[in-house]
Amino acid sequence: MRRSLLLQAFWKVSIIRLSLYCLPLATIRRLFAQPNQAPLSICPTPQTAQVVHNQVTPDQIAMAVMTASRYIPHATCLVQAIAMQALLAHNGYSSQLHIGVAKANRGQLQAHAWVEYDGRVVLGATSAQRYTPLLSLTEQDG
Repeated sequence: MRRSLLLQAFWKVSIIRLSLYCLPLATIRRLFAQPNQAPLSICPTPQTAQVVHNQVTPDQIAMAVMTASRYIPHATCLVQAIAMQALLAHNGYSSQLHIGVAKANRGQLQAHAWVEYDGRVVLGATSAQRYTPLLSLTEQDG
């Protein structure tokens, strides 16, 4: 894993974790989930081909977010999902952030957040299937 990606993930998870104390979710998403403004080319030139070759994959981003989250207290699934979507958008990937609920053993509701890219869960997949989605957001929904 590239060190710069891990540092970006650590920074995003930390800032988003702190921001959730004082800002509403919509504001945080507007601040952090902005798509990359770099122009995309259908026929890559040698310069853009090099950029594509060095681009990180969604799975690498997910690994960086999960790794960084181990070192940040209370980096919940929501914190990780917002950071994941922000890093995906920064790298030119469009994704969906989902928030869902499920009943626990004693009838209590449990919430979970996960991120999908290209029709598959890339972060939060371990238990996403048992949750009923309540909210699905793309980076443009800010």
